[in-house]
Amino acid sequence: MRITIKGDFRGQDIELLQAYIEQIVREMTGAPVSRVITHGMVVPRLDQVRQTFQERVNADRQ
Repeated sequence: MRITIKGDFRGQDIELLQAYIEQIVREMTGAPVSRVITHGMVVPRLDQVRQTFQERVNADRQ
């Protein structure tokens, strides 16, 4: 599965962001994350990432 998150991460701790995204993906799918590619990634607020991803997971399950 490929998940693309768009937003503006300039000035944020990319390693922390990667860990956060990996945690969300594991929680939502139960699957490990093989890699997180941060090139060009952007998100307004990290809590928005969780909400958006949860909505997509829920939609996929229906």
